[in-house]
Amino acid sequence: MQEDLIFYKSKGRICIGIITLLAFVSLFILLTIIVYDTLTLFMIFLTITLILFYALIKNLISLIIPTPYIVLTEHGILLNPGSLDEVEIKWRDISGFRLDYILLRQHIHIGLYDETKYGFKKGAIHRGYTFSWKALSKEDRVRFAEGVNKRKSTYTNDLNKLLKQEKAIQKEKQKLNIYYFLRAYMISFMITAILWYIFDFFNHRIMYFLCFLFYPFAKIAYDKAFGFNLIYRLDKETRPGLIKSEVFIAPLIFWIVLYFLIPILAPFGFLYLLLSKPKEKSL
Repeated sequence: MQEDLIFYKSKGRICIGIITLLAFVSLFILLTIIVYDTLTLFMIFLTITLILFYALIKNLISLIIPTPYIVLTEHGILLNPGSLDEVEIKWRDISGFRLDYILLRQHIHIGLYDETKYGFKKGAIHRGYTFSWKALSKEDRVRFAEGVNKRKSTYTNDLNKLLKQEKAIQKEKQKLNIYYFLRAYMISFMITAILWYIFDFFNHRIMYFLCFLFYPFAKIAYDKAFGFNLIYRLDKETRPGLIKSEVFIAPLIFWIVLYFLIPILAPFGFLYLLLSKPKEKSL
């Protein structure tokens, strides 16, 4: 008989959530005070403030009095134990695991052989169960994958292999090869052309040339810090409500803003290339 494995939400993630919520609560309290004389705006901002404050209290309680998030038992996976949303998924009912991106956050999807057994409609768009993968700490994610692979049915896919495949795909898409620089220079050319011919933004034409030349290096710094991850998550987004042609407006805006941050970010891009070059040679 195997011992139950209990997992809690990462305290680090909860702390980040608390800090973020504190910032937003403070902001909306200030906005509520500013629009005090306008009843409609006052009620809107007050409602948002109360919702955010409620979320802040919930996070503080979770930090002080942690409750189990997931439990792996001999019989199955127990999600949200002790809450109204508690459900136990039997190992024999799990058809497999896959990685989903819901609102840009990575989730583990638990597929079912017979979704109707758990109250889902046959052929429904949203069926099976998901939970936030990054809600667990790094150590717990490793423990969870190992625990699942020890307990799962023989016919269910290996969670560790799935995660390694995902990591390999992401790494492949983040390569700084000739095609990356061609795309970056294409974006740089289009932005430069718009600013030059339509808006005549800079006083000196040499500025357009320098911005065009150094844009890819600024883009490297942005992509490695944030951009690659954003594009990948947008591409993998599984909620049908988010239309890809619309959500890709966000990276486009970032690319335009990036053009004006070239003097700040380009040196970091150069530095990254210099430091990563010996590593690539050693491979």
